[in-house]
Amino acid sequence: MNNSKTLSKFFSALLIVMLALVAMPVRPAYALACVWTGTTSTAWATNGNWSACSGAGGLGPPVAADTVTIPNVTNDPLITAAVTVAGMTINNGGLLTVNSSTDRTITVNGTITIDAGGSFVTADAGTGNAHTLNVSGNLTNNGTLDFVNGDDFINTTFNGTANQTISGAGGTTDFNNITINNTGVANDNIIDITSTNFTAAAGFLTLTDGIFRLSTGVTIAPVSANTTLGAAVGFIINHSSAVVNWGNNNLVVSAGTFQLNNGTFTLGGGNITVSGGTFQMSGGTLNTGDGNDDFIVSSGTATFSGGTVNVNSRFQMSGGTTTLSGANFNLDPKATTNLGNGSDIFEAQGAANLTFSAGTVTIVDAHNASGGGNAVQIVSGAGTKNFSGSTIQF
Repeated sequence: MNNSKTLSKFFSALLIVMLALVAMPVRPAYALACVWTGTTSTAWATNGNWSACSGAGGLGPPVAADTVTIPNVTNDPLITAAVTVAGMTINNGGLLTVNSSTDRTITVNGTITIDAGGSFVTADAGTGNAHTLNVSGNLTNNGTLDFVNGDDFINTTFNGTANQTISGAGGTTDFNNITINNTGVANDNIIDITSTNFTAAAGFLTLTDGIFRLSTGVTIAPVSANTTLGAAVGFIINHSSAVVNWGNNNLVVSAGTFQLNNGTFTLGGGNITVSGGTFQMSGGTLNTGDGNDDFIVSSGTATFSGGTVNVNSRFQMSGGTTTLSGANFNLDPKATTNLGNGSDIFEAQGAANLTFSAGTVTIVDAHNASGGGNAVQIVSGAGTKNFSGSTIQF
């Protein structure tokens, strides 16, 4: 009997402990704030080169849940294999180098901060490597960020779920290719560029998901091919000294967003087509067209509330909704290549909705083609036309 009572009490206590353990919340792996020491070598993954870190009694290397700090030490770390951390800070005098003859992926599930005097660079391994950096938080560079070295470079993907920034006053903020793949909801998926000395390779930008906003006074050439702004992507120019050279590449706004709030946007030989989505201009200067390269609104919404639009071709509204409420248009059909025969310079077709309430449209030159189209062609139809407050001059 005594043994039975003892066993009963034991199993009852064991059951209580087991139920308590089941009821306890599941906690994530504890994140440690690792600090690089470089005590034994420059190898990132070597035990003994870290302090306050996961693994080897705190001597590292860091795991995915850990943040890392790179201070000013004798042995600077080299990344030669894939790395995942929760955040990264490079102090004054600290240097982090990606140095591998094999393409490597560095994933930072948080922010990257480069202090004044700190550096994050790629080495020139001489083997033409394209490393990848994935960042889900903000990137602040007050030191040196140099992702191009000879024929080796680091391509960067911003893959957060809320707005992200590239900021800082570092003297070098040099990217190679940038992919925007931010899955935040509308207006919470903006990658805002405010870095004072932002530079990137020609044709650097890939828009997969999210909005690229240029809010610093630099000159960029973001695309090298015809580009469509589809659903959930956008491009915004938001600084008075920003200059965007689109090259001779068509811009199609099919379901996304294009905004020119300030600065200068130039598209040389190619069409701008608004076939859906939203095109907005509230300031700055837009230059486009080369003879028979058109600015067309066929669907969606195009609003011009400020700034100057210089079209060296024609402006055609075949559908959608266009509002001219303060911008000044200069349409020149023979500034470069002559506009072709039969093309109207300023045209609103029957299906187009047009409200022209402020600003001016100036036909700079007459049509060159003999028997060509009209300078102004407004066609009645299903679309509404309102010209109250408008000015068209020749």
